Amino acid sequence: MAAREDPVVAEHVVPPWRHQGPEAVQADVDGHPRERDASTRWRLQVDAHAAILQRREDSPRRDGVLTLPSVQTSDTLVRQLRALIDSAQAIDTPTYERAEINTICDELFVAVERLLDDADRVLKHLQHHYESSAPASDRIEAAPAFGFGEHADRRLEQDHADADASISDIAFIARMELAQRTQQFRCLTLKSDRWDQLAVCARVRRRVIKFATALDRAVCERAGIEFEERRYLSVLRCSLDVRQEYVDFRDRLKLDRPPSSEELRTRLRLVGTSLAILIGRPCYEDLRTSDRRMLRELQSRLLGWLRESPFDSRATIRAGIRLWQDTAAFAGLLMQVNLRTELIEHDHAVLLEIRRQICSARPTAPLEARTIDQLRRLIGRDPELDACIRRARGSTYSEIEAPVTCVLTRLGTQVAPQPGVDLCLSPRPLPASSSSA
Repeated sequence: MAAREDPVVAEHVVPPWRHQGPEAVQADVDGHPRERDASTRWRLQVDAHAAILQRREDSPRRDGVLTLPSVQTSDTLVRQLRALIDSAQAIDTPTYERAEINTICDELFVAVERLLDDADRVLKHLQHHYESSAPASDRIEAAPAFGFGEHADRRLEQDHADADASISDIAFIARMELAQRTQQFRCLTLKSDRWDQLAVCARVRRRVIKFATALDRAVCERAGIEFEERRYLSVLRCSLDVRQEYVDFRDRLKLDRPPSSEELRTRLRLVGTSLAILIGRPCYEDLRTSDRRMLRELQSRLLGWLRESPFDSRATIRAGIRLWQDTAAFAGLLMQVNLRTELIEHDHAVLLEIRRQICSARPTAPLEARTIDQLRRLIGRDPELDACIRRARGSTYSEIEAPVTCVLTRLGTQVAPQPGVDLCLSPRPLPASSSSA
């Protein structure tokens, strides 16, 4: 006998249109062999997203919370985008990390569902308001080198001569991606892992904020409206803040000096305090859900160990040493934040500028203030470079040349080549002798 579907799942997580089969459309794309022409696969992927979007258009849905006027202007569109951003930012997924599953369904899932509906309505208005003669779906060029999400990100960062077409295209791309996110969201059930649920909801929140912010900026530039820069945190600024928090966490623990048996309890208490500080930071919401999960599990194990007694038993000491080792490994995993595309591109650009300063300065000249400020933006990128940054004051350009060149060369293989850029990686010419020949 087939199990009955839980009514909570049916109401909040599995709306009727989920059963109309959009999974089959995406499965058709994923099932194509890799040897298929790349541009064909890209076109199929775009068509699949468009099909999912059309199914969403045709399906019944719950009304969102935003009221949209019948007549749209640039001012009303900007207000709607900012209201959408406020709604997304109000969704606090860390609050639900230890909540009951029914609370997650009744509160978080409902908020995300409404956010997705509001986002689609606002983006649809934007797309149609700025639509040019050619439909947006016909203007999306093939980009087989990138995944769909990365292609959407790159479109957000491009400058276009036709501002209306650009806004319409971005809105169309955003609607297609969010339709796929909606599909993933509505496949969640009560039996889904709690952290999987939070990960899907957090991704929806981030993407809505990113798309709405980019479109807000584009519409403001197009209509001559002031863009409220201070309201928003760029993706790069967010990643820089997260990396800095990870570096602070690592440095507080002094992981290069393992604790002795006598100081094990004190050092692990410091770990607990550092974990609590990290959880309380504003950027905690922007941490990867997998990092937050490991952090919470480590915190739970740590609290359990601190409650144990006696602390001098061999078993407790062995467990404490394993806990310390796991903490050190976790701190190392956190530094994979450096794999984020925006950090790679940022660090590469900063290192290029520093390298130019090295090439133009005297080797024995002390580092200028601007060079030191630029170096500080790279803290956490590389251990050897970090050591140079910490002793930057009083250092000379020759002392930072080797680590800067090493990291720059490594990052140069991970970013797109820039025409006309001279990395100045050849050996520096020796300074002229004081006595002329």
